[in-house]
Amino acid sequence: METTGVEITNSDITDLRFQNDMRVAHVKKMLQSSIVLEIWPKEEPQFSAEQRHLAHQETLCKLALRTLALPAGRAILTFGTATPILSQKCPIPPITLSARLLPSYGITDTDLLPLGGEQVFQWPGFHNGVAAGLRISSNSKDVNSSWIIYNRPDGLNSEHAGFLFALGLTGHLKALVRSHVWRYLSYKHELTSTGLLLGLACAHRGTMNTATTRVLSVHMPALLPQNGSELNLSPLTQVACVLGIGLIYMETSHRRMAEVMLAEIGSSAGDEAADSVHSLQECHSVAAGFGLGFITLGQGNKSMGLRDMKIVDTLVGYMPGSTDKNHEARTLAGSARAGIDITGAGATVAMGLMYLKTNSKAIAAKLSVPETQFLLDYVNPDLLMLRVICRAIVLWDSIMPTSTWVLSQVPEYLKDIRTGGPPVSESGPQSYYGIIAGACFAMGLRFAGSGDKTAYRCILKYLDMFMDLAKTTRGRTMFSWIHIITI
Repeated sequence: METTGVEITNSDITDLRFQNDMRVAHVKKMLQSSIVLEIWPKEEPQFSAEQRHLAHQETLCKLALRTLALPAGRAILTFGTATPILSQKCPIPPITLSARLLPSYGITDTDLLPLGGEQVFQWPGFHNGVAAGLRISSNSKDVNSSWIIYNRPDGLNSEHAGFLFALGLTGHLKALVRSHVWRYLSYKHELTSTGLLLGLACAHRGTMNTATTRVLSVHMPALLPQNGSELNLSPLTQVACVLGIGLIYMETSHRRMAEVMLAEIGSSAGDEAADSVHSLQECHSVAAGFGLGFITLGQGNKSMGLRDMKIVDTLVGYMPGSTDKNHEARTLAGSARAGIDITGAGATVAMGLMYLKTNSKAIAAKLSVPETQFLLDYVNPDLLMLRVICRAIVLWDSIMPTSTWVLSQVPEYLKDIRTGGPPVSESGPQSYYGIIAGACFAMGLRFAGSGDKTAYRCILKYLDMFMDLAKTTRGRTMFSWIHIITI
């Protein structure tokens, strides 16, 4: 046996384990959302009582945003670490936005109006329920239908909706009997229906389960008879069902469901009556794009039964600023411009997932950044970022953990001739940084869980760049959306 010259004793191993336990305990404490934090607010001596109150509330609002984000981290840290006790409900810790202001102001409640009122708890509460549900190990045999119903509160809320979704992610929602499923849906609580239906789809993903498909179909007009009675369906629930169908038929290349998803991506195109700000048209299209991508996941041209559908040609027609010449002519003519703006994200996602890891250069060319500045004006920066991500996951093996690869995703006309950075123009910097953010995200996907230090340093370099950029007034105005995504 070779020796390294360093002898590791049992006491050393014990010390290492103790240090690791201490780190985990410290992280758990940091991720607790139920404790009242103690802070020293920054004050100025000349502040009046009203100015001091406003300064305190500004600090509390910033602290509240951090607290509302904690459940996502807690879900990852505590995943699969507990087993349920059948005589007890699964504990869901509350989210506390109060704080103790030191040295002598006592416990102060956060004014929720600047954050959007009580609605600010809706989705963080959902994530809080997901975090609580994900603590239950997927290997636990004690979860049954009775225990799930035992956890149902008197009044349905977003936390229980997230709890149901988490049970679906771990596969435990298979135990919920069908009568209880319909009972949940009869309450018509939007978030609960969404969490339940998505959870069922996750629990039965890739199985083509008939019973679950039937439940989802009832809430999806595209799968109902055309002359059937009108159902008052929640738009969010419909979106969840579209995504759920994609999960149930994952990697099956099911022709009928693929046809439905392809049609749903563009079903909202040209609907000028709906207000795009308040509607879920684009959300519906993106969900259908994920659904089609899941059904054909990584299949590419291998799906013999789908070749005559011309899926790629249809998806290219849904994408703005495509390098396809026929599509370019249609775009420049201005036909269905609004529809293409809505369907672009869903079509991009569908094509990226369909050709995942296939290294197809032909498909990658269709997902490339527009070749000219004129066509670039038709593509929003967030869609540029998505296009870079999807192109990279198609050319999976070509992703390199270097700045050279990141910068190679930016076309030459978007680089300053002297510095190589973003061009000095009105929209150029947004497009430039959107592409950089997309390349970093793709690199993170490629090297996730690998511990690759080169990729880590490369992504950290650009994260520092974005954070420094966000400190400037111009950067906060132009790149705040990129800063949020990178964080």
